[in-house]
Amino acid sequence: MIALGKYLIKKGDSVENQQEGERLLRKAHEAGDYEASFELGVLLLNGKAETCKAEEGIRLIQNAERFNYIPAMVFVAKELVYGKRLPKDDNAAKAKLIYVGRKDPLRLTKSGYEFYQKGLIDWAAWCFLTAFKAGGVGAGNNLAYMIRRGEVPVELGVPNPLRLLAKGADEGDPYSLVNQALCYAAGIGASINWRSADMSIQKVPSLAEMRSSASEGKEPDYPLQFWHSLTRDPNHAAEGHLVVGWLVYHGKIEDPDGMEFAERFRLARAGGWDVPATLFT
Repeated sequence: MIALGKYLIKKGDSVENQQEGERLLRKAHEAGDYEASFELGVLLLNGKAETCKAEEGIRLIQNAERFNYIPAMVFVAKELVYGKRLPKDDNAAKAKLIYVGRKDPLRLTKSGYEFYQKGLIDWAAWCFLTAFKAGGVGAGNNLAYMIRRGEVPVELGVPNPLRLLAKGADEGDPYSLVNQALCYAAGIGASINWRSADMSIQKVPSLAEMRSSASEGKEPDYPLQFWHSLTRDPNHAAEGHLVVGWLVYHGKIEDPDGMEFAERFRLARAGGWDVPATLFT
């Protein structure tokens, strides 16, 4: 009933379908289905349902949140942070997000990423740290990235970035391994050690290996996309060139721009990375 109601409303091809979709969700809500309460509330807030009452939307979502329905708890917590549709309350938001992190670290990690995208850096770091403590490997990687960028508040008291990356690196996560290499190369969390950095890159699975194990027709999430995009960012181009060149050097990828790895390393050197001569041969 819930899935059909959402489909009819989102389809939006006729007033009749929207009305029927809303009727189905309301019927489920009135029967005590808090998932229906949440879905209807979101649709009302987004102006998708026929009635389009924002106040009712918030009330329905809060109703679902009282049952500890995780998507609703995340939604309400974010609204408490933003302070637009609900009064701002950081303490209440943190209490809800801590609960979310214990139940679903990945969802809290995604919330941290949303905060990061919106420029709420302190909230992003807090979410990543909380999710990491609850077992979120990706959260540790994201927090280590922020530490390398100097974006994490000192008062947050984060662990050593190499500790944040350890589990992901041990599991062969390519992003954790690349971030681990960059920490060693920059002397963040340990003394500068290009040999250890290079060993981390050697452990990164190749793009071909990732593709062979990915679902049919699905392109794997691979570090190349992110760090290649950095080569076009004046503030972080050197890091982008370093990582792309490094992956090419070890045969993990083909250079997307047809450049030689040595040229990438020269650009990284020009941008401040002390790339050793051994990587040019």
